[in-house]
Amino acid sequence: MPEQDHLHSFLLSIHARAERESGEIRSEAEKLRSEELDAERRRLAAQRETELSAARAEAQKDAGRLVSEALRSASAAVSEKQQAIRESVFARAETRLLAFVSGEEYAGHLCASAERVARALPDGAPQVFLREKDLSFVSLLKPYFPEGTAFCGDESIRIGGLRARSADGRVTVDDTLDTLLAEQKRRFAETAGLDIS
Repeated sequence: MPEQDHLHSFLLSIHARAERESGEIRSEAEKLRSEELDAERRRLAAQRETELSAARAEAQKDAGRLVSEALRSASAAVSEKQQAIRESVFARAETRLLAFVSGEEYAGHLCASAERVARALPDGAPQVFLREKDLSFVSLLKPYFPEGTAFCGDESIRIGGLRARSADGRVTVDDTLDTLLAEQKRRFAETAGLDIS
């Protein structure tokens, strides 16, 4: 019995540390993301205004058909640059996430994620989906889920994290880093006035 108490205390200690580190990582990632997005938005707004002003001045000289043509051309160039900026920002974010999942803190992140996901699911043994590479963490994740939980590899999870489906199949909780990044892309597109492609 004392060994189980020690094991339980050890797991609680690991969990507390993982929660703390996960919170710090999330805070730092959110701060970094916010700073990068703000800087890119300011740069993009200034760049867009400069390019549109130049295009308007040129178009006013020629009038009519040339005005329309110049604005279309400038808008297409700005859209291409916006797309390139967005792709660059999120490629860097994905690279950082891939570095994170290769690091020591990732196991703690998965444990914290498992706890959040398990709390959100109804009773019953769910199916938990991970990257094939992350199936090596199953022994760390089992204590967070009911006995009989099935842990499965999922090729659609490219970056990391986990997704779970309730035993009855009605509830899915997605706490993957892939979904987090996709949600950030969607928000960025909305707040920067870009369309999602």
